[in-house]
Amino acid sequence: MTMKRFLESAFYCEIYEIAQCLDYYLSINDWDTAQEFFKKWETAKAALRFIFGKTYVFTRTDEYYGILNEENETEFLIKRPAYKE
Repeated sequence: MTMKRFLESAFYCEIYEIAQCLDYYLSINDWDTAQEFFKKWETAKAALRFIFGKTYVFTRTDEYYGILNEENETEFLIKRPAYKE
């Protein structure tokens, strides 16, 4: 699968939603719901490793959240401003 095709796929939309929900639920300290999304993320992470042969991780700072390549921290699949109340 090419990156262009991936970015237009329903799978990418699912990963985007998982990352967005993780950011939101972590920011409001809803650990139980965040844990549910971490489980979904682990499944998506395994699929990404299978498709691209790379390990991607969820990251979150005060400034942004995203999905990035574990070996190349400048290669983001998703990078968005962090949720602020």
